[in-house]
Amino acid sequence: MARARALAREKMTVKLPRWTTYPALAVLIGMAILAVPKPRRAPSHGAAARARAQRLELTDLKADQSQAAGFAILVRDFLPDGHVTDGSVDYRAEVQAVLDASSGEVVRLPNFPLRMDSREGTGFALMLPPGLRLEGSGESELVSVQPGIQLLRAEGVDGMLLENFILRGVDQEGRNMSHGLVQITGGTDLVMRGLRVVGADADGIAVTHVSAVSVENCVVKGVSGAGIHLNDCAGGVVHNNRVSDFGGHEWGGQIVGAGIQLSSCRNIICSDNEISRGTGAGILCDTTSVGQAPELNVLRGNTIEFVNNPGNPAHSGGIRCINDTDRQGTGTRITGNRVRDCGQHGLYIEGHGGSMVRGNTFLRSARSALYVGRIDGLELIGNEIDGQQGSGGRWSSVELSSAATNVIQGPR
Repeated sequence: MARARALAREKMTVKLPRWTTYPALAVLIGMAILAVPKPRRAPSHGAAARARAQRLELTDLKADQSQAAGFAILVRDFLPDGHVTDGSVDYRAEVQAVLDASSGEVVRLPNFPLRMDSREGTGFALMLPPGLRLEGSGESELVSVQPGIQLLRAEGVDGMLLENFILRGVDQEGRNMSHGLVQITGGTDLVMRGLRVVGADADGIAVTHVSAVSVENCVVKGVSGAGIHLNDCAGGVVHNNRVSDFGGHEWGGQIVGAGIQLSSCRNIICSDNEISRGTGAGILCDTTSVGQAPELNVLRGNTIEFVNNPGNPAHSGGIRCINDTDRQGTGTRITGNRVRDCGQHGLYIEGHGGSMVRGNTFLRSARSALYVGRIDGLELIGNEIDGQQGSGGRWSSVELSSAATNVIQGPR
C-alpha cells in the first residue's frame, strides 16, 4: 500500500526540462532591475530652475489629484542655505523667481517674515503672474522697510488667489496716494481671502478694472488712504472684513480717507464688514474723475463706528454715497447697516437716484442721521434713528435739500 502511494506521487510530480528555467530566470532578473530606484537628477541651480523642475515633476498629475494631496511649491525650499527667518534680509529675487516659475501651481509662503525690497527702478517689490495661487499659514509675512512702494503688484489677474498671509508696510504718513500696498490692475476672477494688511502710506488693498472680485475675511489696519479700495470693478463681494485706524491723508488740500471705497463700481455687494476708528468716511460709494456712475451696488449689514474727520468735517460720516456723473440713477441698496458716532452725518446720499435706504440704525452723528442732497427717487423706510444735538445747536433726523425730489419716507 505504501509503495502504491509512492508510485502515485512520482506520477503526479512534473519535472520541468532544463530549458524552461532560463526564461524564468530572465523574468526574475528583469523584475529586479525595474525595482531598483532610479538615481535622482542633479539639483538645478537657482530658485527659478529648481521651481521649474519641481513643477515638471507634477505635470503628469491631474490638477484635482494634486490639490487633494496637498501638493504645493514651498518658497522655503528655494531660499539660500542658511537663510534668516527674522525678516532682516531681502529675499525678493528668490521669491520672484519662484512665482515666475509657478505656472498655476500653489505657491506656499514659509511661516516667518520675508523682507521684500523694491525692484530697482520701480515702485514695487513683487510682480504677480496671472493665475497665481499664493498661500500662507496665517503667520506667513511679507515685509517692506521702504515707504511709498507696492509690496504686491499684478497687471491682469486671470484667476488669482491670495490667501492667509500678512503684508506689513512702513507707516501711514501718506507719502503717495497713487497705489495700494497690494495693487491689482486689470483682469478677471480675483480672490483675496484672509489677508492681514498692516501699515501703508496709501491704500491697503487697491483693485482697479477687475471683474469678478472677492475680498473676504481680511484685516486692514493703519493705512493713510482707504483700507479696501475698488475702482471701476464689476461684479463681486467685499465681505466680512475688518478695517480700522485708516485715513488722514492730505489730498488736494483736504484731509481724506475711507474704510471701504467703491469708486465707479457696478454690482458689488459690500456686506457684514466692521469699520472703526478712522478719518474720513466709513464706506464711500462715489465716482472717479473719469469714471462712470456707480450702479446696483449693495451696502448691507455693515457696522461702522467712531469715524470722524476734524480736519475736513464736510468729508466725514458713516456712509457717503455721491455721484458726480450726468447719470444720476444708480439703484443703490443700503440695508441693515449700523452706524454710530460718525462725523457730520450717519448717511450722506446725493446723485444716487432710484435707491433704497431700509432697516438701518443711525446713532449719534454730529449734524443729522440722514442727509439727502440732489436726488430724484429715494426710499427711506424703516430706519432707526437716535441722535444728539451737535455743538452747533442744530440736529435733525432727516435733512432734505431743496433739490431732493420723489423721496418716500415711512416707518416700514
